Amino acid sequence: MGSSIGQEFFFRGLLQQWMVGWLRNEWAGLIATALLFGAVHLPRGAFPNWRYALMAAVAASSTVWRFAKPSSIRASMVTHALTVTP
Repeated sequence: MGSSIGQEFFFRGLLQQWMVGWLRNEWAGLIATALLFGAVHLPRGAFPNWRYALMAAVAASSTVWRFAKPSSIRASMVTHALTVTP
């Protein structure tokens, strides 16, 4: 998936909201979204890149928490962009 903004819009803005509703549990939805976010990072470098996927899932749990609290995707986008900036 391309940019940080696109990923955050999809994962936090759409998928996370859907997962929370589908699972009927906010924390389960947040955790499931973070794990899925990590899973899409498996192809990074040599497949499967478990280390990178785990790092992405942990980083996602941080952005998930930031989005869940203020209900603003902006905080997640900024955190994600700063994480991937060299």
